[in-house]
Amino acid sequence: MFRGWTLIMPGPRALTADAVIEFDEGVLLMKRTHPPFEWSWVLPGGFVEQDETAREACLRETKEEVGLSIFIKEFIGLYDDPDWDERGNVTAAYRCRSTTGEAPVPREEAAEVKTFSLENLPQMGFDHKQIVIDALDGWYTYQWCFTVANYSRLSGFYSVFTTDGGVPWAISYTVS
Repeated sequence: MFRGWTLIMPGPRALTADAVIEFDEGVLLMKRTHPPFEWSWVLPGGFVEQDETAREACLRETKEEVGLSIFIKEFIGLYDDPDWDERGNVTAAYRCRSTTGEAPVPREEAAEVKTFSLENLPQMGFDHKQIVIDALDGWYTYQWCFTVANYSRLSGFYSVFTTDGGVPWAISYTVS
């Protein structure tokens, strides 16, 4: 008699939320005080609790770790490569800004906070360097394209073609 199959699966992967905070012409990072990636530069962020959304966790974790109140400008993406975090976490990443002019301070889980430019990013834990590049490189590409469109006296539709790194290499223009 057939009794069915038993599916053996590892435990579910936890969801975390990370904040790419644009601050002082750069991105705010914190030096992590515990494993994994102890003493590495990372983005503020952490686990999503059972009773909150990923966006809410992003706001809460940022306040807990660097003392900033932030607003979320946009969702960057979902990062799920199991090799980046030994715990197998999946991360929802957001591009954010401070809601006040207050200075960030290291709090829970942070030994130090510092702002880095995109060109001078340090070695970072997890997949955070890729998250920062995805967030800010895409934003700078958009800003460059928007500037080109604003300086044009023509009205029409612009198509921007980019390389895999988000660097613009051509713009086509269609008159409307």
